[in-house]
Amino acid sequence: MVSVNKQIQWISDAEGNELTVQHVRSQTHCCEARSDTAFIARVSAMGYASYFMKFKENPAEEKDCGELFIDDTSMENENFRIEFEAHTGYVRSIYDKINGRELLDGYGAVPRVIDEYEHDTWSHALNFFDKHTADFSDGELKIIERGPLRVIMKTVNRYNGSTLTQYFSLRKGGRTVDVRANIDWHEKHKMLKLAYSTVFKNPDAYYEIPFGVIRRPADGEEEPGHSWIAVKEGGLGLAMLNNNKYSFSVKKNVMNLTVVRSPLFADHGRKRDDECEFTDQGSHDFAYSLMPVGADGWNEVVKEAKKLNLPMTYIIENNHRGTLPQSFRGFVCDRENIVVSAFKVSEDGKGIVLRAYETDGVTTNVKISGALLPDELNVTFGAYSVNTYYYSNETRKWKEVLLTEYDI
Repeated sequence: MVSVNKQIQWISDAEGNELTVQHVRSQTHCCEARSDTAFIARVSAMGYASYFMKFKENPAEEKDCGELFIDDTSMENENFRIEFEAHTGYVRSIYDKINGRELLDGYGAVPRVIDEYEHDTWSHALNFFDKHTADFSDGELKIIERGPLRVIMKTVNRYNGSTLTQYFSLRKGGRTVDVRANIDWHEKHKMLKLAYSTVFKNPDAYYEIPFGVIRRPADGEEEPGHSWIAVKEGGLGLAMLNNNKYSFSVKKNVMNLTVVRSPLFADHGRKRDDECEFTDQGSHDFAYSLMPVGADGWNEVVKEAKKLNLPMTYIIENNHRGTLPQSFRGFVCDRENIVVSAFKVSEDGKGIVLRAYETDGVTTNVKISGALLPDELNVTFGAYSVNTYYYSNETRKWKEVLLTEYDI
């Protein structure tokens, strides 16, 4: 979904098909009393697509929300139903319609305060943050958006002088529960975690690492992760994606996203005094998403995490003649479990380099083509392998090389 910084009444694709639009709150609302415009765009990998917009004086007719629904304590699309508890603001149910099962056993999105007075800045030799002292409370719920493409519920929680605001969003046809959040943090010697108590009682915990995934015990130890983690049991599970938080813990069935922590700055065994400064004070923006996972591998999780971290960009331009086509397909990969991670001019300047990796632990034959490639690439990837290919401008051929671009 794309949100354009204009109030637009009509949008079509390059073939002239009219698209559904939704007017959403704009940052300029207080100044210009206008909305932004959201619509669903479809763009090929490393490519672009053209959409045509018209501005009309008469507002567009309101359309039925269809499968989207929101009321004071719940929201729903084709794939999920989410229920909130009004007085706490916590999530009390995430029902997965795809697999026909509840994903929570207890509450989700619980802001847990952890005491870490005994930890220094780097938490040397202390790998467990488990002194749970309090939860944010004073929950507030407010409907922010209700339309044919997206519904949003705002939740607010407070603790001492700190405030957590979360915007839970469901999109038309969306296979993720998306959350945009802000924490205004003013605590000392404390950590904030967001806890989700899942239905998976004895799960395996999985963490994204560079070009792959690693399984770790669900014993509550603080662990690093890249853009996603997951718990999985009996072929089904729940993944948590994020855009700028890289520390987690999983204790049995509870997934925890570490949001902020406030030890003393550069605290390492010397005397603490009133002039010491605390870390992570003030306002922090972040986003995360939740999605069910099955037994088919990790490729959908990897791709949704990349969408979260690398949102599409748009350019508004007057309609005029030009030499470029109205759409462009940079890459076409015929296997879902192969992800292209780099495409660039080679270090020797005499060709191009493409790097890709396999996500699901399966030996895979793949064809990679598209307008950016001078010739299509037909190769085989081993399970979880990371392959680098060099195309020589001189020989006009592909060859596999090392990660450093030297010959194997």
